[in-house]
Amino acid sequence: MIKKEKIIVLVISAVIILTSLTILLKKDQIEQKFKSSKNLSSVYEANEKKRIEKRFNAKIKNDKLRGILNSLSIDKLEIANTIMENDKLVEFLNAPNIQEYIDNVDYEKAVENSKIAKSLKELELLSPELERYLKDELLQNNYAKSIQKLKDRPEVIKTRKRITKLLPIKSTKNTLENLSENELMKISEILSKSPITIEFVEKKDIRKYNLNQIVEISKTLYQIGKINPELAIEIEEMANGLNIRKAALYGDLYVKDEEFENIINKEYEKGNYTFENPFIKYNPYGRTPLSYGIKYNNKGVEDLIRVTVLGIGGMPNFSYIHKYNGYQMLPIVGLYPKKENVVLLEVLNPKSKTVLKSLKLKLKTFPVDDRLPAISIEKRVSGSIQPGFNLVSYNLKEEAIPFAFDSMGNMRYILKTGKDIRRARIEKIEPGIWDIKNDEDKFQLNILGKILGRIGREESKDKDENKKTKYLVRNNNLLTVTSYMDGSYPSALFSEYGLDSKEEVFRAVIYYDKDGADENIIQDGERVMLYEGDSEE
Repeated sequence: MIKKEKIIVLVISAVIILTSLTILLKKDQIEQKFKSSKNLSSVYEANEKKRIEKRFNAKIKNDKLRGILNSLSIDKLEIANTIMENDKLVEFLNAPNIQEYIDNVDYEKAVENSKIAKSLKELELLSPELERYLKDELLQNNYAKSIQKLKDRPEVIKTRKRITKLLPIKSTKNTLENLSENELMKISEILSKSPITIEFVEKKDIRKYNLNQIVEISKTLYQIGKINPELAIEIEEMANGLNIRKAALYGDLYVKDEEFENIINKEYEKGNYTFENPFIKYNPYGRTPLSYGIKYNNKGVEDLIRVTVLGIGGMPNFSYIHKYNGYQMLPIVGLYPKKENVVLLEVLNPKSKTVLKSLKLKLKTFPVDDRLPAISIEKRVSGSIQPGFNLVSYNLKEEAIPFAFDSMGNMRYILKTGKDIRRARIEKIEPGIWDIKNDEDKFQLNILGKILGRIGREESKDKDENKKTKYLVRNNNLLTVTSYMDGSYPSALFSEYGLDSKEEVFRAVIYYDKDGADENIIQDGERVMLYEGDSEE
C-alpha cells in the first residue's frame, strides 16, 4: 500500500515538473494563445496589467509618471516594462540630476549612462503625454540638449584624453581640459580630417612639408585656434614663426600658382620651342581671362620684344615693349574679349629698335564673366582724351574683379583675384606689376596674375569717397570717378574734363548688375598705361 502511494506521488511530481518545464519553454506560445482567445484574453490582460502596474508602483517614485505609464494600453505597457528593466534608467527617472551624469569622467560609467538616453527616446514613442512629461517636467529645460550630452559623454571623455595626446603643445593641457564638450567634438572632427597636422604638431619640423601640406596644416590649426582664443595663442607660439593665419587665409593662392607653374613647365618641356614656333598658354595662372603667356628658348640671350595687338572696331593698335629673358613668360595682354585677336610679335635691335624678326599670331578669347558690369560710352572726343586704359577697382560682395577698359568701352584686361583676397583695390606700381590691397593686406601680382608676394598689413591712405578726382598731367585733364549712382539703373561714372577746352571730353557710364553698393561697386578708378611703352587712346 505504501509502495503504491509512493508511485502515485512520483508520477504526480513528474507531471508537475514536466508541466512547469512546458510552461517555461513555451511561455510565449501560451501567452499568445491566452491573448488570442476571446474568453481568456481579457483575463490575461487584466492580470498582466496589474502585475506591471504593481512593478511600476514599486519602482517609480513620481505619481504623475506612474499614472501616465499605468494609463498605457497593455501592449505599450509591456514595452515600457521591458524598457524599465534598465535599472540605470529607473534610477535616473527617480533622481534626474543630469549635471552629475554629464560631469562624470569615468568612461565605463559614461557608457552605461549613455544607454539611459536611448531608453528615454524609446519611452517618448509610447505616448504624446509621456513625451511631454519627459521633455517638460523631467528636466524642465534643455531636455534635448542634455540627453544628447548624456549620449555623447563616452565619446567626449575618450576625445578629451585623445586630443591631449594628439596636440602635445606646451601649456595646452589645461586649456583643453577646460573646453566645452561641443568645442572638443569640433576639434576632434577637424583633426580627424588631417593626419598630417597631427604629425606636424608632434615633430614640429615645417621644413619636411611641401607647400600644399603647409597650407593644409595651417588651415587645420587656424580652424582649431578659432574655437578658443587661448588655444590660438598657444598654437601660434608652437608654430615658431609660421604665420598660421596668413598661410590659412592666403595659402591656396600660392598652391594654385605652384600647380599652374608645374603644368606650364610640364607642357613646355614636351617640345622644342623657338620664337617662330613658341609655346602658347591661354590664361596661364587662371586669373587673367584676356591674356596669353608665351615662352620659347632664346638660348640665354635677352630679347627685346614689341607686342602689338591690332585694333578692332575703330580702336588703334595697342603696342608695348617687353624684355624677354627665357625664364618668365612673355605676357600678351590688352586682348579683346570674344574675338580672334591678331597679335604681332617683333624682336627688336636693342640699340636701333629695328625689327630683326617677327611673328603674327591669332589668339582666341572668350566672353567675359557675367558678373562684370556693362559699359556705355556716351562721349569720346578723339585726340583730347589722355591715352591709356581706365583701370577699375571693381568689387562684388565677397570678391574683387579689377578690370581695364578702353575709350570705346571694350574690356581689355580682367584680373580675377578670387574670394581668398576678398574685396580689394588695384594699383599699378611699375610696368607689369600690380598692388592688390584688401582691408588688411597687400599683395603683388604680375600682369598675368601670378602672385609675386605678400607685402603685409599697411595703413590704408585711400578714402572711401563716392567721388574721386585725379589730375591727368599729359593732357591737362581731370578724371572724375563716381563710384555709385542710384538712379533708374544703379551705375558708376568715368568722366574726363579738359581744363584747356573747358568741356567734357570723355564720359563712360558703367551699369551694375545688382542694386546696392554692398553687392557691386567700383571702389576706385584711374587712367593708366597698361604696360611699359604702350600706346593707345
